[in-house]
Amino acid sequence: MNLNEYLEEYRTLTLDLMDKIREDGEIDILIEKREDILKSINNINFDKEEIKKIGDSLKLLELEEELEILAKKEKVKVKKEIENLKKIKQANTNYNSIENKSRVFNKTI
Repeated sequence: MNLNEYLEEYRTLTLDLMDKIREDGEIDILIEKREDILKSINNINFDKEEIKKIGDSLKLLELEEELEILAKKEKVKVKKEIENLKKIKQANTNYNSIENKSRVFNKTI
C-alpha cells in the first residue's frame, strides 16, 4: 500500500468510528484498525511533509478534531448517566433502610 491508500483508509475508519459513537455501537475494532494503520505508516517511514500534504487534502486534522469533540460529548453523557444511576441506587438503599428499622410506638392513655 502507498501512503495515500493508508491515509484514505484511516479517513474512512475515522468516519465509521464517528458514526458508531453516534449510534452507541461497538468501537473497539475500529480503534484497533486505526492504530494498525498508524503503526504501518510509522514502520514504513514515509516523509512527514508528504503525510502532512496528503492529510491536508483529506482534511484529516478537521476529522480528528470533530472526533475528539464527539468523544468528549459522549463521555460527558455517560458520566451523567452513571451519576443518575448512583442517585437512584442511593435512593433505593435509603428507602429500603427505612422499611427495615423496627418501629416501636408508645401509646399513652
